[in-house]
Amino acid sequence: MEITDIRKELGLENIDFGDIDRIKLQLQNINDTIKGGIRSANLKEYRNTYVINARENLDNFSPMYVYFNILDEMIKIVSVKVYFWILDYQSYSEHGISEEKNSPTIKFYVSEDGGTSYSGVFGGYISDRSGIYITPYLTKKGNKLIKFTSNIRARLIVQIEVKLDIRART
Repeated sequence: MEITDIRKELGLENIDFGDIDRIKLQLQNINDTIKGGIRSANLKEYRNTYVINARENLDNFSPMYVYFNILDEMIKIVSVKVYFWILDYQSYSEHGISEEKNSPTIKFYVSEDGGTSYSGVFGGYISDRSGIYITPYLTKKGNKLIKFTSNIRARLIVQIEVKLDIRART
């Protein structure tokens, strides 16, 4: 039996092979939706993770500010963690870069309203820190701020790790 005979027997004589591929794809999409496969059409929410990075000098007169945002599509704040590394203070002049080795004490403050008020105080840390859990201090959407202070000149590298459950569609 030839291919043209098979197509005729199945009632597909007016459909070309390109159409068949498109029909297969549509059937696969329908099957995935029925079975609940991972496709955007099936998702009501998903987990979103992002990291905010910052690097700055600070001292007892000049704090370091790290701003970030909790998205409007947020359903649940899963976790927010702070990581930081203490480095030598750096200054710049016409003679180049100079570093100053100090032993600072670091504190940080969490603001849920972009710096108008602070609800969490953490520190004084004298060494690098990983995964400080600050989730209970962040309960709503919008602009957030973490203010780092030091008793003497230092430089910090900061990472804020934010995990949210996000609404996929409205």
